[in-house]
Amino acid sequence: MKENRIKIYGLILGILLFIGLIVGLTYAYYNFKDTAGISGEAGICFNINSTNGGNITDADLLLLDENNIINNGSVTITNGMALTSVTAGIDSSCTGINGYLSINIEDITMDDNFISGDSIGALKYIVASYSKETYPTVSISNLSGQSFTILNTGSITSTDADTLYVDILPNDGTTKDYLIIFYIDGDLAGNGIATYPSNNFTSTIEAVATQSNTATHVAEYITILYDSYHKTEVTNYIKYNYAISVNLMKDTAGNIRYYGSSPNNYIYFNCDAYPDTNCELWRIIGVFDGKIKLIRNESIGTYSWDTSASDINSGHGINEWSQADLMKLLNPGYENNQDLDSSGNSIIINNSLYYNGESGTCYSDESNTTKSCDFTNMGLKNDTTRNMISDSTWYLGGWYEAYIYPNQIYEYERGTSVISSPSDGITRTTSWTGKIGLMYPSDYGYAADFTKCSQKLYNYSDSDCYTNDWLYNSYVEWLLTPNSSINQVYAVNYASLTHNGNGVHHGFLQVRPTLFLNSDVEIVSGSGSSLDPYKLSGI
Repeated sequence: MKENRIKIYGLILGILLFIGLIVGLTYAYYNFKDTAGISGEAGICFNINSTNGGNITDADLLLLDENNIINNGSVTITNGMALTSVTAGIDSSCTGINGYLSINIEDITMDDNFISGDSIGALKYIVASYSKETYPTVSISNLSGQSFTILNTGSITSTDADTLYVDILPNDGTTKDYLIIFYIDGDLAGNGIATYPSNNFTSTIEAVATQSNTATHVAEYITILYDSYHKTEVTNYIKYNYAISVNLMKDTAGNIRYYGSSPNNYIYFNCDAYPDTNCELWRIIGVFDGKIKLIRNESIGTYSWDTSASDINSGHGINEWSQADLMKLLNPGYENNQDLDSSGNSIIINNSLYYNGESGTCYSDESNTTKSCDFTNMGLKNDTTRNMISDSTWYLGGWYEAYIYPNQIYEYERGTSVISSPSDGITRTTSWTGKIGLMYPSDYGYAADFTKCSQKLYNYSDSDCYTNDWLYNSYVEWLLTPNSSINQVYAVNYASLTHNGNGVHHGFLQVRPTLFLNSDVEIVSGSGSSLDPYKLSGI
């Protein structure tokens, strides 16, 4: 990867914290060191400008109640905060240059009370978007009462250098503006902090621009996010590295995944026109073998995973995805797919309707029971979208229980445990190559926040698990992986992973298409939040 890195130093945050207990209220006295604003250029392409924070000299700055300053993804500026800003972009003369910005914090000094004492986690930061044109002067007095969209937030709990935010730089000659806000969370500032008459926090903010011809490729960008942020070791049966600031983790196979209750992994996909005309909301599961894996945020409805004539497995279908009825509904190449309905009549059915955005007849229950289905409004909309989808290998290894951890089921999904001599005579395969599948049990399992959930997958009904798992939906949902029975597969059954009773013929389970993007698909903008999803170039 071609790189050109430039570090812009000089945004010095020097905050002297004098904490005391005054008439029952905890106050913070700040002196925010005033430094000269700086600007810098990397070659002729990167333009980075920064503004120093203003002096804060008030003697009665309250510790802040987050309920009063943070609402619906926005932060409201008020007394008690320290502010600085960064503006960055790529010069309009640099055609074809891609790049990204990293806002980092380093040279940190602070009292141990913020690291391991009663006030651990109380010292916080927010990176927010704002308009320098609208607010040319960054100060508490000029911005007081104004609200700005939060891009990232976190606590400063160590003196280790860390990344506060990473973002794609626009290459159309425009710039992006960022506020960096520091404050103390009053709910976390314990009594212990009052025992120190002078607690010091100082740090250096740096803005780093990196040039890369491939920095806006989706998979590489998500990898950059994971690599850029500080890692925390988290254990759920085994140890994992979490980039907590961006809700990304690395699994045992080296795949990078989003986890937690609400990560910024929203992306516009299946658009009438890219990047953002009449798009659907999808979510990024993670990076696998250099490709981004997506899942539709909402279900496309309820359909049989597979069904069969009454003389085959008693009409209860076959759990072999390479021949499954649902596979033929989601994927291309089955436009003329024919079968017999429950009355023995030949019909065109499940014939690539979702893939082609058409209406027709679909399977809905045992013994080839059918129903009408219409994908003209929720199927794939055009060839631009279809051409973004990669032909990928999907693994079909199975297992026989759900009392298992995510790393264990991941291995079985990619294993060779299949029915060797099935009574229905259908050979079970261990992989399938195609465009659209379903999520694996391991996808659902790894999406939980292991700092809060340490259960096996069957016990994800524990509220600490499913409320902190972004892939959870309050319905029963099909998964890709079969179990040892000839006509059953895994499902998410109201939060728990279940492995039996999910006969593939059932027509009441929800379907969320899952797919991989081609590795050359590019992000053009967005922060990944639900209000600002990633946008794709559509090439």
